[in-house]
Amino acid sequence: NYMGLTPQEGLDASLAILEEVKKFNGAAALLWHNSYFSDFKYAGWGELFFELVNYCIGQQGAVVSCSEIMPHFTYQKNKYQP
Repeated sequence: NYMGLTPQEGLDASLAILEEVKKFNGAAALLWHNSYFSDFKYAGWGELFFELVNYCIGQQGAVVSCSEIMPHFTYQKNKYQP
């Protein structure tokens, strides 16, 4: 149990964070260790990853890799430097 949470509690906490990010037009990163896709030790956590991704897609969020998003942030950083 990550942070002592059940998968449902983890989903609820994650969705609350994503709602705050959305409110401010922010960006969030989702880091998921491959061991959490195994029901052997972490039953229910693999499904939670896909629920979060589908939630983001349903909210018209961009679901991209780090390599896809970095050029945007590099451009923005260079654009606003004095």
